[in-house]
Amino acid sequence: MEKGGLPLPVAEQVRMAELLGQNGEHKAAMEVWDSVMKDIREGDEYATDGEFFAKALYGAADAMRVTGRYSESLRVFEECCGIYSTGGLSGAARPQTTKGTDQSRAQTAKSSRPQTTATRPSTTATETSFAFQRLETPMARLPVHETERGKFAIGHGAAVRGTGLVLDALGKDDEALEKFREAANITSRVIGPRHFEVATSIVCQAATEKKLGMHSKALDSFKRALTMRRKAYGFKHPLVAECLHGIGGVLKMLGKFGEAVDALTQEIQILRLSYGHVHLDVARVLSDIAVILEMEGKREEALDHYEECRRVRRRLLGDDSLDLAATLFSIAKLREGLGDFEEAFKDAKDSLRICRAVAGDFDNKTVLRAKMVERIQATMRDETPM
Repeated sequence: MEKGGLPLPVAEQVRMAELLGQNGEHKAAMEVWDSVMKDIREGDEYATDGEFFAKALYGAADAMRVTGRYSESLRVFEECCGIYSTGGLSGAARPQTTKGTDQSRAQTAKSSRPQTTATRPSTTATETSFAFQRLETPMARLPVHETERGKFAIGHGAAVRGTGLVLDALGKDDEALEKFREAANITSRVIGPRHFEVATSIVCQAATEKKLGMHSKALDSFKRALTMRRKAYGFKHPLVAECLHGIGGVLKMLGKFGEAVDALTQEIQILRLSYGHVHLDVARVLSDIAVILEMEGKREEALDHYEECRRVRRRLLGDDSLDLAATLFSIAKLREGLGDFEEAFKDAKDSLRICRAVAGDFDNKTVLRAKMVERIQATMRDETPM
C-alpha cells in the first residue's frame, strides 16, 4: 500500500485497518489487512518479530471473519494460535535473559525490533517457554495482565476465541464451545479466573451453551461473566448490560419470565444511561421485554413497550425499515387480540406496505402480513352493523 507515491509502513497500515474496523468500515479495513498480510509475508523486517506478526495475523483473521471470509479466517486464526502455542513470540526478536542479573535487565531494556533478518531461527524448547519465564525483570511489578506473560496469554486466548467465533458462524457449535472453553482456560491460568479478559471468552461460551440447549450451564456462565465485569467496570457499563441480556434470554427459555424481565430491565437502564433513550439497542431490549410480557399475559404492558420500540425505530430507521415492520406486526397482532381491530388494521397495513416495498410480494413476511390484513378486515366487516 502506498501513500503519496511512497510505501506505507506496515505498522501504519495496521493502525489504519484497526481504525476502519472500529468505525464499521469493514470492507475498507479488509482491503488494508490484505495489503498488510502481503507485506509481512513477503518482507524480511518482521520475519523474527513474532509478536507483531501474531497481532497482524489476529487483526486480519478477525476482519476476514466479520466480512464473511470464514475459510480464510479460520486458517489465519489457526496460524496465529500456532505462533503462540509454539513460543513463536520469542526467537531473535526477544533475546534470552539470565534470571535476576543486572546484565539481563539491561539487555531486556535495550531489546527492540530487529533491523533485517532473512529467516526465522528454529524454536528451541527453552525459547518455547521463554514468554512465561521473564518474571525477574522490572515488568514483574506491573499488574499481571500488563506483563509479557500476561499479554502473551491474552493474545493466545483471543486467537483461540477467534477460531471459536468462526466455527460458530459456520454452525459448528460443539467445536466452537470447546474453543471458547479453551480460550478461557489459557487466559485464566496466567491472569486469574476472575479477570475481565477471561469474561469475554466466558460470554461466548455461555451464548453457545444457550444455542445448544444447555440452559443451566449457560446461566451459570453468564452470571460468572457478570460478576467479573461488574468488578472490572462497575454496575453501569455496556459490557455488564451484555451479560444481563444473556441472563434474561436464558431465564426466558427456562420459563422464569419475571426474573427475565428484571434482568432485561436492568440492561435497558444501563443502555439508556450509556446511549440515551433513542438508540437501536434500547429498541431491541424493549421488544424483548414486550415479548416476555406478552407470554405472561400482560398484554397492556407489552403494548406499551412495543409502542416505545416503534417510536425509537421509526425515528432512527425511518418509515421503511424491516425492523420497524416487525414491530408494527407485533403491535397489530397484540391489538387484534385485545379487540382493537381498527388500530390493528392500520398497523398491519403499514407493516405490509414496508415488506412489499423492501422484500417483495412473494416473501414469507409479506404473505404473512397480507393474510393478517385480510383476517382483520374480515373481522371488522362481520362486526359492522347492517
